[in-house]
Amino acid sequence: MQKREIRYSIYEELLHDERISLTSMAKKLGLARNTVNSHYNYMIRNEILFPPSMRLKMFEDLREYVYFLTFERPMRVYQELENDPRVVYHCLASGAFDMVAITETPVNFESHPYFEGCLLHGPRSDIYFPSHISLDTYEEAFQKIKKTLKAEDPEPGGLHTEFPKREVVWTDLEWKLFYDLKYNMRRTFTEIVKKHGISKWIFYKSYKRIKKNCIRIISFYPKKRQNYSDFYFLFKTDYEKALTDLFLQLPCSSMIWHVDDRMAVWLNILRTFSFREIFGLLHWMDDHGIIEDMVYALPVYSHKKYLPDNRTAPWRIPP
Repeated sequence: MQKREIRYSIYEELLHDERISLTSMAKKLGLARNTVNSHYNYMIRNEILFPPSMRLKMFEDLREYVYFLTFERPMRVYQELENDPRVVYHCLASGAFDMVAITETPVNFESHPYFEGCLLHGPRSDIYFPSHISLDTYEEAFQKIKKTLKAEDPEPGGLHTEFPKREVVWTDLEWKLFYDLKYNMRRTFTEIVKKHGISKWIFYKSYKRIKKNCIRIISFYPKKRQNYSDFYFLFKTDYEKALTDLFLQLPCSSMIWHVDDRMAVWLNILRTFSFREIFGLLHWMDDHGIIEDMVYALPVYSHKKYLPDNRTAPWRIPP
């Protein structure tokens, strides 16, 4: 219990300040620096916690496009897309679709010789991510969701899909810094100075501007990432906002966005929890008209653009 509380406190400190030093964190928590350092490194090493990361907000002049696709030879296509500079992230999946692809520009996948179909495509909305993962157990959180759904009718309402004008337009340096920090916002100032030859003042000025165009993500899996199974779900529903609020109550990282007329959900299910309970509730929601046209797939491999020089990191972590 003590270890659990320390690790949760570290997660909460990162929510307040993603670049806080471990020394400052230790002082705030009233713990020895070695204790905090040991727990932090354990969490990173065992994928309880991932380094703070960020994803772009969407604007009228800055979009990312999402595709849910089927191919004749999906593994071969997956390998081809690793070298496609237009692809930000792609995932090989097994189920209703073979591939999830996120691109920087529209891509005509229909022209690919192995193309079979596209279930859904379009510009994505902003990403919805848990702003604060609770200390509830998975069972406790699920029962709260179930109770809410069965005790009261959800309010109709869609996710925000308007693309506002971008007020902060990044410089070339700021785009480079975004790619440097996208999957680890805690990269040291020394690394950045060595690479770009900039002052601390310029770095933090640029960093502040970069964050205005991004959504910050602190990925947290209390039971270790390997003990969760993730699924992609596609729903058609008139209750996107209400369901987003409910799904994000599960005590681990998940991700939701709107594409075309569907709600796309990347959901993690604790493996020791009953999958029958989760899918049973989803089918109950389908039966009661809360969701429609439910399809899903299990991610197998994922690959994402890591740096502007097109080096990549083939990790199975959030898109």
